Parts: sequence; structure tokens; C-alpha cells
Amino acid sequence: MLIPRFGITGAAIATASALSIYNLLKVLLALKVMKVLVVDKALLPCFIGCVISVVIAHNIFSFSKLYQFFVSACSLTFLTWKFCLSNEDKIMVTLLCKKLRRRKPD
Repeated sequence: MLIPRFGITGAAIATASALSIYNLLKVLLALKVMKVLVVDKALLPCFIGCVISVVIAHNIFSFSKLYQFFVSACSLTFLTWKFCLSNEDKIMVTLLCKKLRRRKPD
């Protein structure tokens, strides 16, 4: 339905929509059957960050799909780093980056 009209972008939208609905149904099933809440309030800033980065990239940089992807990825990475990682995760990522910078190419 979306592929003839939008091409590969339609395929990506259809795939993302189907996966999102499937995962939402799995969360609801886990909540109903096992009485387990698999979504934490700590994930809310990550979700908001995803939405903001996609909206910014789509509305401001509407001339290039590659540029939109790059801006979305960079802003999402920054927002995840700023709001979603615990202090231990930030320390591990920082140490990994330092180690990769010191590594000499073969």
C-alpha cells in the first residue's frame, strides 16, 4: 500500500509501523497476562528525545533524506547521552572512547 506511492520510504514507514505495533502489543500482553510493567518512567525522556529529533530533522532539514537521518542520529545520540544514560553507563562510554582514541592503527 505504501510502497507503490512512496517507494523505499514507504517500505521503511510500513516496517517501522508494523514493528512498533507488534512491540506495543507485546508490552500490553506482558502487562495483562503476567502483570509485569516492562516500561519504566525513566524511558520517557528517551521517547521524547526520539520524537523531538525526528520532528526537528523532518521539519527543518526537509531537502535531503540523508541529512535528515544524520541530524536525527546526532540529536538522538546527544539526547540519549544527556538524559537516558546512568552515570555508570556514561563512565563506561567515556572510558571506551578514550581507549579507542589511544589505539594506534595497524
